Amino acid sequence: MIYFTLENGLLYKPESLDVDFTSENIFKPPLLENLDLESDIGSTPLHSESCDLSEDSEDIWINAPKSWDAKEANFNSWELYLDAKYKEPAPAYLSEAGPGIFDAAMRLWPSISNGKESMILEQKFYCSCLLQLGLGRNSSLFTFNEEQDSFSQILNGALMTGFSQESVTRNSLPILVSLADAVSVLLSALESRLSVPANCIRSLLHLQELFNHPHIILSCFEQAIRIISQLNNEEEILNVFFQHLLQTENQNTWLTEILCEVLTRISRPWLEFVSGWIGIDNESGIPITIHGHGRGFVKTKQRAWVDNHGVQKFDSEYAFDPEKMPDFITEDDANNIFETGKSLRFLNSHHPEHPVARPGPKSAELEWKFRWEEVAKVETAAHLYEASLIDAIQRHSANSLSKRNVISRTKDQSPFETFGKSKSEIKEHIKASSEFLSLPIIDLKRESSDKLTNLIERYVVTDVESAPANLSSFGLPVSMSSLLSFTPIISAQARLVNSTCTQLFFKEHGLRSHLNLQRQYQLFGDGVFVSRLSHALFDPEMQTAERRPGVARTRDAMGLKLGSRENWPPASSELRLALTGVLTDSYRANLKQGSIAATTADPPGGLSFAIRNMTLEEINKCMDPHSIQALDFLHLQYRPPAPLEAILTPKSLAKYDRLFWLLLRLIRMLYVVNELYRNARRTNTAASVAADKFRIESYHFVSVLSRYIFDDGIGSTWHAFSTTLDAIETQLSSPHFTTSRLLSISQLSTAHERMLDRMLSATLLRKRQEPAMKLLEDIFALILAFSRLSNSAAGNAAEAREASEKGVRDLYSKFRRRVRMFITVCRQMSESQVGAGRIAGDSEGNVLANMLLRLEMTGYYFSELLESTKRTKM
Repeated sequence: MIYFTLENGLLYKPESLDVDFTSENIFKPPLLENLDLESDIGSTPLHSESCDLSEDSEDIWINAPKSWDAKEANFNSWELYLDAKYKEPAPAYLSEAGPGIFDAAMRLWPSISNGKESMILEQKFYCSCLLQLGLGRNSSLFTFNEEQDSFSQILNGALMTGFSQESVTRNSLPILVSLADAVSVLLSALESRLSVPANCIRSLLHLQELFNHPHIILSCFEQAIRIISQLNNEEEILNVFFQHLLQTENQNTWLTEILCEVLTRISRPWLEFVSGWIGIDNESGIPITIHGHGRGFVKTKQRAWVDNHGVQKFDSEYAFDPEKMPDFITEDDANNIFETGKSLRFLNSHHPEHPVARPGPKSAELEWKFRWEEVAKVETAAHLYEASLIDAIQRHSANSLSKRNVISRTKDQSPFETFGKSKSEIKEHIKASSEFLSLPIIDLKRESSDKLTNLIERYVVTDVESAPANLSSFGLPVSMSSLLSFTPIISAQARLVNSTCTQLFFKEHGLRSHLNLQRQYQLFGDGVFVSRLSHALFDPEMQTAERRPGVARTRDAMGLKLGSRENWPPASSELRLALTGVLTDSYRANLKQGSIAATTADPPGGLSFAIRNMTLEEINKCMDPHSIQALDFLHLQYRPPAPLEAILTPKSLAKYDRLFWLLLRLIRMLYVVNELYRNARRTNTAASVAADKFRIESYHFVSVLSRYIFDDGIGSTWHAFSTTLDAIETQLSSPHFTTSRLLSISQLSTAHERMLDRMLSATLLRKRQEPAMKLLEDIFALILAFSRLSNSAAGNAAEAREASEKGVRDLYSKFRRRVRMFITVCRQMSESQVGAGRIAGDSEGNVLANMLLRLEMTGYYFSELLESTKRTKM
């Protein structure tokens, strides 16, 4: 066996190997000359005596020396084989002289090293440090800087032997590589075309005309490359070259055609990325993930949101960066590209077997087209692609094909597959394979450069008369070419992906039922649930869930009896006893009667009552059963299934919980003001004027406010959103829903978030509305204090009424003052929202104005203030 070592780019043969290089035995291994294969191999068993594998035998690998004394190898070449005294000439090129010479040149010529003194390190040491850096560890070259929260280099300017600073730090963009390849083809074609014999030059004018077109081409490219060389972004380079093409469009038609071909070449890497993102082709390179860094116009960012406890949390999400989108892509196409790719990631995660989840045969691809007939073919290809994919979707939905046929679009079956085929078919496949291998090898580089080379040869002519005179077929404006080339395919893919994702969300994952679940329970849209919850929390006539010594519990319904007890908050066992069945019974009551689910089904998403995480200050406020914060610890716990997290995001669930928090307070106040009337009728005692007014006005205030929040703030807003969902379901029920323009998952999530934001704004739960909410809490607290005072006075009517009259008058005076302030603040917010809504097309201010009109139609709360003002002036 002949061994060669590689040193400094040259091959050496060790002198210690005795190899016969005679003409009869060239490269013949001497160890195999006298080897009888039949006698030595065929007759010797694997475990013969001659092969001693016992533990006592010497292991040559263990006793091998730690290092070998390797002799310097000699270079062998054909010249040295013919003449032993032949001496190799010195290398003519720097790249052939080895890394040592290159390092010396870097030191000698400042123009190469940019005038920077560099420290040359061994390759093994440098790579070892880079390995530690990749693993996030400190090394001799890199250390972690805690202030900058990143690694920094200890030895500035340190380089690996054989490398320059630019080769280590700079990473060429694919578009620059494509541009360099196009320029290389351009220069080669020009040089080949201009290489004419001197005797063919007829005159000086002929020579001038020969170099005229090449001069125009090279000048145009020189201007573009001078600008591009200062850019480091794919999109900026495409913008510059496209603008350069637009400027030359009306100057030279033949030059425009050459530039269009170059634009097609340099745009290919970016268009391949877009094709992989929207799913009409496989992704090239490392796929984009939600936890990665993104690429181009696709970014990943941390979305901050605040939960109910004021804790800031973060979620990762895809973000669109319009600055990284080339100018020749329209705004609609840019949004479709981003939304389509974002929805496609949902399909890849949860439905990888779906025909839309993975690209199939390249029946449609994104490519520049600059002729009318080519644009017509793009439209046809887009329709064929959409029709074939719709057919695959329908077959997949009907389960008419086996899994093998369903996924055949994602991975083409090999034409030489033998499983399940007859003997004759296998022979035909083998014959086809042999014929394929006998075909001549295609020069891909030459094939790819034919069009640009042909354009150069067509327009860089040696004879002016032979130049093409008619270029009228090239009539498509360049400014419209991107719209006509890309929009049909992008729109078709967007319709298919969006309609598929929306259909899966509604049909297979039950998005509508989960949204209705939030409406029924988080937003108190189920009357049975609200009634049962109100009785379980406030009804004083229900059996107490509190454990009492010597008192046995019965099977009667139990409640917490808030407002009729002094010890608070209730124990967890009390909560379970009081609230058990409130959710499940209400949920099952809405199911189809007589079905199994109506008796055994539980609410989806694990919907259940739970105790909220609270701060110490909030816990102390909950300890008082007569405070408005007494029920703030209670909330509904819900976790949506994995696919629905795109719509029911943690941020939206926090908004639902915020609304539940307010509505729970509101039904408590409704129960309290109704109880005030019932107590007054039961006692049949004459109350003071202040108490009667307080009872009437508190009932009016709470009833108007609750009607506004339940009907206008939540009901009408949800109805508008529900109308949108009804329209989507109507489109999905159509057999041609894949061709409909449906909302994408991201757009549907945005509409859902906008609906919740409108509810928060209408119910005074936005941060800017905190003054109004603070006044509302004060009003509720005064009503609760009045209710407690009325209950205590009812126990001993004569004495209690006399003692509490002064307290009632004070509470009533504060109540009127707080209501007047609340109306003033709400009126200011309504006027500002009406002005803002007139610009933004929203009517939240008008909704708030309707509530103010119902609350005080005649100026009742401001009448005393006006009379006192008049008396002061008089």
